[in-house]
Amino acid sequence: EAVLEDTTAKMKITGNSNFKIGSNLVTITVTSENGEIRNYYINVIKEGSEINNLKSLSVSEGELSPSFEKETREYTVNVGNEIKSIEVTGEKEDSLSTVKGNGTYRLVSGENTIKIKVISETGREKEYKITVIRERNRNANLRNIEINKGELNPVFEKETIEYTVNVENSVKEITVRGIKEEES
Repeated sequence: EAVLEDTTAKMKITGNSNFKIGSNLVTITVTSENGEIRNYYINVIKEGSEINNLKSLSVSEGELSPSFEKETREYTVNVGNEIKSIEVTGEKEDSLSTVKGNGTYRLVSGENTIKIKVISETGREKEYKITVIRERNRNANLRNIEINKGELNPVFEKETIEYTVNVENSVKEITVRGIKEEES
């Protein structure tokens, strides 16, 4: 707060709000009763936050291993094959930082890498990495067998592994198509 020496003078202060990181100029303009103007300048240097940690990290399926600690940067999550996607949520420790990478991720069988990045107010970046390991599909069954000539004998059953197809003498080849019971 500035105090005038002469109560008949007028004062205007500009630049004293909405500071950005670094140097910010505040100007105090004093106008005397006879119109003479004098400016006073204050350089306000604002330091930015360099905090780029997560406060928490969570997944919608499975569990983080090891348990979350803000200084630990790499985690593993194991999920069953029936899990097709996972939601990842990282909560920032500092309200002035930014988190990128939160969301839902589609999973393939095997390893899936998900990265969450925290950027401090000053631009310092920290990356957290989650390796989600989705169990591979163990289903080796067919849902059906299709052929373009003749008839499958016996009628298809997934537990039956041997079949016969009788064709006419003129048939040189047949097209056989196995349809998987389940996609991975």
